[in-house]
Amino acid sequence: MFEQRFKILSLIYENRSVIIPVFLFFVIIFLIIAIISPNKYTSEAVLLPSGFVPSGMQFVPGFSITEFMSGAQTEISSFLFPDILKSKKVILKALETPFDSSLIARGYKGNLKEFFRWGSTEKAIKGFKGKSKIKYSFEKGLVQLKFTCKDPFISKFALEAWISALEDFINEHTALSAKKKYAYLKRREEKLVAQLDSAENELKRFIATHRNYSDDPILTMQYQRYRSKVDLTSELINYVRKQLEVTMLDMKGAAPIINILDEPNLPKSRSGPKRSLIVLSGAVIGFVASIFAAAFRMWWISHRNKARPS
Repeated sequence: MFEQRFKILSLIYENRSVIIPVFLFFVIIFLIIAIISPNKYTSEAVLLPSGFVPSGMQFVPGFSITEFMSGAQTEISSFLFPDILKSKKVILKALETPFDSSLIARGYKGNLKEFFRWGSTEKAIKGFKGKSKIKYSFEKGLVQLKFTCKDPFISKFALEAWISALEDFINEHTALSAKKKYAYLKRREEKLVAQLDSAENELKRFIATHRNYSDDPILTMQYQRYRSKVDLTSELINYVRKQLEVTMLDMKGAAPIINILDEPNLPKSRSGPKRSLIVLSGAVIGFVASIFAAAFRMWWISHRNKARPS
């Protein structure tokens, strides 16, 4: 064991002229990268779909899991939120959202797309995805959003614009679905009102024809049947009218779809880069590279010695 360690140390010492320069080269390069790398700041926010209870399969009024993308929406599952957030339409709207007054007062101009100078729309969407992260909890139904860049104010604004774009997208589809639902419920209400009028007329005619129906068990049963039909139809009309009120709120956007549990925060401390980790990575890579360089040197010397004439 001791002899093997001594042999390894001897080889390292013999090849120090290669090992040390290669090792220092990588350490210095990574040290420079760590020094010149700009600070990064991460803003975070947490969303919860309205009406969610822990199961991972709850729904928000307005969309349907299977029919959402086809346009025949009735309900949306909360686990669709990450996919909606990553959609081109939502990201592009966030990118094109003009800076608010607080950023303008600080000298910022334009929007996120212009600020980062991403150029084309495809590059802008790809760049936004690279700076953002989405984490979804199936148990709690929480959607955690993060955006990281070198400017803390931009990080905060990016999340605000992203959430706003999500809300607009959902409200737009909710309103469209609500209009279809409202039209259906209105037709249903009209039919039920007509059925109620017919049922009430039948009941009135029965009472007019059989004034002493209570004395006859069979007539009493017929009366109860007519009465039940009137009562049931009345209850259905009340239920449909309540649904109309809820649908009207959806059409007006008065029913909240997303609850923002944690508003996008202004990061006060940097989240990156991890400079010590960068330097450590450089040291590891430098050590491995120096070993390969030393092995190549020993192989070259051995090959050269064999090639020499004795």
